[in-house]
Amino acid sequence: MLTSDSYALRDALQAIQNGDAAKAIEHLNRNFGYVSVDTVAWEASSLLRDGLLVDAATRIERYLDPKFPSVAACDEAYAKAMEARA
Repeated sequence: MLTSDSYALRDALQAIQNGDAAKAIEHLNRNFGYVSVDTVAWEASSLLRDGLLVDAATRIERYLDPKFPSVAACDEAYAKAMEARA
């Protein structure tokens, strides 16, 4: 279930994909319910102000749809990758 925070991030992502950095920043400049979302919004806003639209979109996308379902799964994949390199 998406929260209002998630909808705001998705709206910002849509604005970035449409090339509208100002509208994206507008969506990101709000009070978010979670510190993690607030951090992502701040990072994406900073990237947008620096003109890095692709980087901002990637940051939001990775937050909304992470590669691994949990920290443990990420740690496990990392350990396997390091074993393969050894």
